[in-house]
Amino acid sequence: MQTTIFYVFEPTAALRELAAAAGQEYMAEPAVWLVRERDRVGAEYSGDELSKAHWLQFVANLVGEKDEPATLVEFREKCLALGFVGCWTLIGTKAGGEAKDLMEEGRSAEKFLAKCGLSPS
Repeated sequence: MQTTIFYVFEPTAALRELAAAAGQEYMAEPAVWLVRERDRVGAEYSGDELSKAHWLQFVANLVGEKDEPATLVEFREKCLALGFVGCWTLIGTKAGGEAKDLMEEGRSAEKFLAKCGLSPS
């Protein structure tokens, strides 16, 4: 049997703030990569391997032309100081269901909670 695992690289609030201050918002966008996992063989790549590759790619993208602006140099230095964990959160998940199913379940839950006198909003 084969399962697909989706690894979501979510930028931290610190990275989003640094990127915005440097005018590099596109550098702090989430990324999703998929890995196939087979029963007897295991996963193609581990989360650690993907994290390393993502970090290397991210850092390489932080390097500009020879005469790069000071804001880019500062952005790179701050990102390097934060490291992977300070810049990115990694979440591994399997595929979810149809969004319409979630919406139906949400409506049912809302009715149930109303019967119980609870309003989570």
